[in-house]
Formats: sequence, C-alpha cells, structure tokens
Amino acid sequence: MELRRTGLADSTIRSAYTILRAVLDTAVRAGGLASDPASGVRRPKVTATEAPHSTPAQVADLLHSADDTRYAPLFALLVHTGLRRGQALALRWSDVPHGTSDSQPAVS
Repeated sequence: MELRRTGLADSTIRSAYTILRAVLDTAVRAGGLASDPASGVRRPKVTATEAPHSTPAQVADLLHSADDTRYAPLFALLVHTGLRRGQALALRWSDVPHGTSDSQPAVS
C-alpha cells in the first residue's frame, strides 16, 4: 500500500480509507459511480501500542525542575490527579470541590 511506504501512522491510513470509502459510497448513491471501486479493499488494521510512561524518578525530576516556574502548580495537578492536559486546562473553580472530602475534580 502506497500510504504505508510514506511512513504514515496506521491510524492515519485507516482514517484516509474511511474518508475515501465515505466519498465513494456517496458518489454511488448520487449516481456518479455505478459501483464502489474500493469495495474489495479490506479496512486497514491499526496496531495497538502502549503509550510511553515516565518513571517515578523522571516525574520527581520534572516537578523539581518546574519548582520556580509558573507551570509548577499545573504539573503537580497533572501528576497527582491523573488528569490529561486538556482536562486540567478546562477546569473552572466551580469544578473543584471545596471543603469536602471529595478530592476529585468534576471533569469528564
């Protein structure tokens, strides 16, 4: 497959396949094509890979290095709550429980 030789990720190749199939299906339904020329092409597989994780020592080094920066509270929040960056940046004060034993922010 040509896309594989270009070094694209499996998920990118699958997305291109999905978009192409949707376009061709629409063309068939609209009468622009008699049949889908890609109907015999199998959907590309995506190989599952585990995301890299930092060691506890690397996390401690990061927190120590950030001590005197404006990012220290954000890094500490991320490390200690498990929130993703987007979740943490989207937090509002109303999401944070105050004066309760519930220490988890209300985010989804």
